[in-house]
Amino acid sequence: MNLRSIDVSARAASATAALLVVLAAPGIARAQATPPDYVDRIVAVVNDEVITSFELEKVCELRREFRQLKQQNPTDPQLDLIRLRSLKLLVDERLLTQLVVEEKIEWTDADDEQLEQALLKEAKPHGSIEALDAALRKLDIDPEFLRERLKTEITLSKLFLRKIRADIFIRPEDMRKYYEENPGEFFRAARVVVRQLYLSKGNNPADARLRIEQARSRIVAGEDFEEVAREISEGPKRDDGGLWPFEGTHRVEMIPPIGEIANGLPVGELSEVIDTRRGWAVIRVEERQRREVKTFEQVQDEIQSTLQRREWDRRLDKWMSELRRRAFIREFLK
Repeated sequence: MNLRSIDVSARAASATAALLVVLAAPGIARAQATPPDYVDRIVAVVNDEVITSFELEKVCELRREFRQLKQQNPTDPQLDLIRLRSLKLLVDERLLTQLVVEEKIEWTDADDEQLEQALLKEAKPHGSIEALDAALRKLDIDPEFLRERLKTEITLSKLFLRKIRADIFIRPEDMRKYYEENPGEFFRAARVVVRQLYLSKGNNPADARLRIEQARSRIVAGEDFEEVAREISEGPKRDDGGLWPFEGTHRVEMIPPIGEIANGLPVGELSEVIDTRRGWAVIRVEERQRREVKTFEQVQDEIQSTLQRREWDRRLDKWMSELRRRAFIREFLK
């Protein structure tokens, strides 16, 4: 369970957002029938509820790293470390779900809609919900396990917002101090974007030159460079309209002499036909941005969100520590 994935915003006092990656709700793993040949045992007690080794194993199997390790070497010590970490998360989750019952947090129609959206998001990499369900079954996991996990995620987010104040005010002087103490966080990376039309000289360099000159004339006359490139360019970026982005630098690294010409070409200006060893090219610099430090005003909202999140984490840690302190917790996994 990733309790820190809560995004608190001063502009939205409700501070909802994508919360948690909850491992399993109480009773969900148990809802899957324990295999008759599986030797189950209690691995933790949380107040008047128990967590079993079967539940814990199902939770761990949701992690790709665990499945791969288990397949390669079932006795790998890393597996026990994952089980231990997962158990501590399950204990915290059990505490929270018990509190949900005490607080009588109800499920609403709006929660149903949020659940549907969350399920669609989970299914997107698989192409459909049906494909996602099939993938889960291959792992011997009931698809309902995921649905209940997402439902628990939504319910616990409501609990957090009820129990932890989200109206976090950050003083302007604290934001300014953070900006001055962390200059490396606030810069705009250098970037240059070039669009290129390229034709190979092939067996008839003169013909290729004539064709690219005609294409350049079309662009000068007002035709879209991107469309012309898609139509006749023979360069590797043809399908992208000849677009070459160079991130993290303000210089173009392309075959000579294209790079040198691009680096001296003003943004938006079309080059003449460029003679390279194997072909002809026409380029235009679409964008050129040098590395620069952002001003405080440009990053003020970003800093505010960062500091709000830190304060939310602090409040969450304090609240969870108190919740654990008051509870009866025993873990038996070594």
